[in-house]
Amino acid sequence: MTMDPMGSERTGSGRRNVMKKPCILIVEDEAIVAEDIRITLESFGYSVCGVVSSGEEAIIHAEADRPDLVLMDIMLKGEIDGVEAAGRIRTRLQIPVVYLTAYTDDKTLERAKITEPFGYIIKPFEERELHTIIEMALYKARMEKKLRDREEWFSTTLKSIGDAVIATDSEGKVVLLNPVAEGLTGWDTEEARGRPVEEVFHIINENTRKPVESPVTRVLREGVVVGLANHTSLISRNGKEICIDDSGAPIRDSSGNIMGVVMVFRDITEKKNLQARLEQAQRMEAIGTLAGGIAHDFNNFLQGLRGYVSIMLSDMDADHPHYEKLKCMDEQIEHCAMLTAQLLGFARGGRYRVESCDINLLVRRNLEMFSHTHREIMVRSEFSDGLWFAEVDRGQIEQVLMNLFVNASQAMPGGGELRVETANRILNRDEAGLYGVEPGKYVRITIADNGTGMDEETRKRIFEPFFTTKEMGRGTGLGLASAYGIIRNHQGAIDVKSKPGSGSIFEIYLPATDKTPVAVGDLPAGEDMEKGRGTVLLVDDEDVLLQVGKEMLTLMGYEVLLAPNGKEALRIFETERENIDLVVLDMVMPGISGKDVYDRMIRIRPDLKVLFSSGYALEGEAAELVGNGRNDFIQKPFSMKEFSDRVRRLINQGADGRAVGL
Repeated sequence: MTMDPMGSERTGSGRRNVMKKPCILIVEDEAIVAEDIRITLESFGYSVCGVVSSGEEAIIHAEADRPDLVLMDIMLKGEIDGVEAAGRIRTRLQIPVVYLTAYTDDKTLERAKITEPFGYIIKPFEERELHTIIEMALYKARMEKKLRDREEWFSTTLKSIGDAVIATDSEGKVVLLNPVAEGLTGWDTEEARGRPVEEVFHIINENTRKPVESPVTRVLREGVVVGLANHTSLISRNGKEICIDDSGAPIRDSSGNIMGVVMVFRDITEKKNLQARLEQAQRMEAIGTLAGGIAHDFNNFLQGLRGYVSIMLSDMDADHPHYEKLKCMDEQIEHCAMLTAQLLGFARGGRYRVESCDINLLVRRNLEMFSHTHREIMVRSEFSDGLWFAEVDRGQIEQVLMNLFVNASQAMPGGGELRVETANRILNRDEAGLYGVEPGKYVRITIADNGTGMDEETRKRIFEPFFTTKEMGRGTGLGLASAYGIIRNHQGAIDVKSKPGSGSIFEIYLPATDKTPVAVGDLPAGEDMEKGRGTVLLVDDEDVLLQVGKEMLTLMGYEVLLAPNGKEALRIFETERENIDLVVLDMVMPGISGKDVYDRMIRIRPDLKVLFSSGYALEGEAAELVGNGRNDFIQKPFSMKEFSDRVRRLINQGADGRAVGL
């Protein structure tokens, strides 16, 4: 198979056109010469798309017809000669031009060279010479277009890459940057080209603050692909510090010689932040599990003490010499219980009264209480109109707010400004991922002070239990830990930003709800302890708690059956099920759990009333069981008065299953 000048394939069966004829525009002001050229070109198999006699016409026809080649007479009459017309056509349309000339001066020839012509034909010329020059010009134009298309493809590819790319020559000088690299370094390609890469790509170790050797230098020295070490930061042209990772690879020619280096790098600031948050969340989760277990066991120990103190006080006159001592013991036990409650709060130990709430009202009320006792603090607030509602345990959220307010005041010992704001926020998937919550609608509470601030190491640890910057004896280190656990238990997030001398900003995110807020009253206070009647099955795996519980219930007037585990409780219940008015059931027991015991009992007697008890707070399975309105919950350690109120109300509760005590 061969090709003829017209671009057709010659086969045994004849010709088959595979491409159109090259189209040529003739620009010649001598009509006879122009006609002769047209006839000659058509005899070669070319298509003549126009014959014009001036530079102005040449530009118009070139824009309209987009020929493959322009044969341009240099010396044209009119305001635009052939050189200027060729320059405009070449610049605007990238159409190749071959000059036709009989004679010209040196100055005109120099002008012509600037337009980068694809050839010269000296008049008069032979047909063979004309054909050769045109074919060479067309071939050169095709190769130039391929190169231009390849460069455009390469440029588009570089622009489309999400990572930053810098290429250098064999001396380590910048050749190009893609747009991402320009954005991160602060240099554009034109400014950076020819500069040493270290000047454009300035990197340091974020821990030691010392310069890091450029990957380009290593690649040129060792001839291998290299990557950056961890903790590398790029210092951009404007001084901004960006955490990055990257790799550098040699660019080799066909002989294997290194022509330069290509570096690919990316901003990993968000990735590092997310990793740090994940590690912190995992650490806090592990600490929370430990803290919750300790608090649970400690509450069981406290229950034994508080139970016996309550029993002794119930049978003692106020003028007894030991009365005040026992009251002091009871207060100390209560204080210990508050500490374990904070531990349970950190350990995500449950929510007691969850209702839809107007967060603006809640924050405003607590802020007013705080400002009354902290006159030295200037309070500025901004409450968002149309703030979404949130389902929260009001008491626990108030605890968080007051804790943060007090912490802010302690960071401003000489007085300062406390700024509190509320706002609606919608967290997308990426934002929610940073906080470890689900995407969606959130109510944000911002609490900011202009106090002493914190360094990075302190900021990372402030939510850990028992971590405190206060002097010995001035704090337990449980306040912020409890706040962290409470907010996480509300499926929300709490975050802090702070720098030494720049104050601190705490942000709380609580999931929004469409439920309308309802008024929530406090737990009705019990009156003087009344004697009760009925039979109570007390189930607990701690012998001390069984004995103290029995004595308390007996003093209250009840008949008591004791079960040290779930198996024994089920055995007793099988026998006495019709005589039992109430079961006091520990939730956490070895063997058969409190939940399993309850499920088996309720299948036998669906109307059974149960008072669940635990060293943990109301959460998980217990919260679901109490939610049916027939049961109740009491957290250890509890006093005999609290115990009496809960037991009496449950036993006297009507068949309508009205919930009490929550």
